[in-house]
Amino acid sequence: MSQVNLEISPANVASNGKISYKSGNPVLQFIIGEQDRLLMGQSIRLTGTFDARINSSSDGSEAVQSTDELNIDSRLGIYNCIDQVVIKSQKTHQTIEHIRHYNRFCASFLPALNSLEDQVGHLSESALVMPNFFLGKQSVLDIPSQHNTGNAFCCHLPCGLFNGANKIPLSAAWGLGGLLIEIHLAPDENVFYSRDGTDTGLTNAFYELSDVSLVAEAVNPSPEMLSQYSTSGSTMEYNSISSYYSSINSTNSVINFNLGMSRVLGVFCNFLDASNINNRSENGMATQPIVKDVDLVGTAGFGQVNQIVFTKGGTRFPLEYNVDTIHDGVSLSAEGTGSFNGEVDPQVVRNFLSGLRPFSTLGKSGISTNNTFVSNGQGGKGSAQIRETAEGGPIFGVGISYDGISGDGVDFSTQNWGLQMTTGLDTNKPTAVYVFVHAKNTLVFSPTGIQVLN
Repeated sequence: MSQVNLEISPANVASNGKISYKSGNPVLQFIIGEQDRLLMGQSIRLTGTFDARINSSSDGSEAVQSTDELNIDSRLGIYNCIDQVVIKSQKTHQTIEHIRHYNRFCASFLPALNSLEDQVGHLSESALVMPNFFLGKQSVLDIPSQHNTGNAFCCHLPCGLFNGANKIPLSAAWGLGGLLIEIHLAPDENVFYSRDGTDTGLTNAFYELSDVSLVAEAVNPSPEMLSQYSTSGSTMEYNSISSYYSSINSTNSVINFNLGMSRVLGVFCNFLDASNINNRSENGMATQPIVKDVDLVGTAGFGQVNQIVFTKGGTRFPLEYNVDTIHDGVSLSAEGTGSFNGEVDPQVVRNFLSGLRPFSTLGKSGISTNNTFVSNGQGGKGSAQIRETAEGGPIFGVGISYDGISGDGVDFSTQNWGLQMTTGLDTNKPTAVYVFVHAKNTLVFSPTGIQVLN
């Protein structure tokens, strides 16, 4: 067995090597061609240079200055710019995994499963993550832009197929027939936001990628490794992430989806004021607590979660009881007194983390009391306080694990998945809900094509 290093340039890059959503090039395509090798998914890295510009002028005024209010979500770095990741067979173009709202997925995945030290350390170097609203702006936007050097990145693409332990066969005879990887870029309006809550002077701001490539490692299989595959057909198990979008706007919030999956391992959701989507005045990547009115001060605008119920086919599952949080029955006017608790219920946090990874295997996390409050007694739910929260902003979510022991998952192929929440949303303020489903799939491949069994 020998190792081979691969570097793949985008198949659709412009002649000047510059890529941006604004220039009408919102999709990057990388083709890893058919070859009798095994691809190491965990070695795949997206590399390039990131630039932020206030405008597209050529007189030197396009650079981001320290006085500009332009910022990005500091916990995401380069992942702010990725809206979708699509992985297909290069031979048949059949979809193997498709993650929509990828940046929203990473907004929960990265801080929840990486410690603060990881985020400040290697994620800062590789993915431009710096979990502080001011340092993130200074290190990612200001200084590189002013010196016209850009900011280099070399980041992994977290997803079920690439995070798996199995090597990916690329052969046309006994594998997937190569891979076609598509990266859809996010709109500039949803990548940038204003620190002062107004978009004055920022309406033409955009980001630009250059020198983009995909690097990975592959191995020439030994005879023993080849014996695991057959030219008549083979299978491979892998995990996948599927995403769904909904909105809630009532005290009795109900979400239902027909997942069509037979081995669901976990589900988690994050939330955002719907008016903040594609809005340069607010952070469209914030995973904030539920807010019922951003114009009300302190807890008056807080839309607390009082009760959570997960269902399968309309029946409570996997918990056979309602999760009544510490905010249930507590008067919001009691803020600042002993009867009000401004932290997220610990049971909600634990279940949320279990939806991403079985809690017993969770070695580290960036979730702390600094970023899990629902109100800090000083209007902490408000837009300005959300933007400037310690450790890159609040990490709020709701989730549940369906199988943290056997790894086989739970069958939702014939019954709907459901989430019911009793909240404080008693105003006309829609809240966006991004739902991510972690499931196990089986990939069947042969010379005639591939099939995904979920």
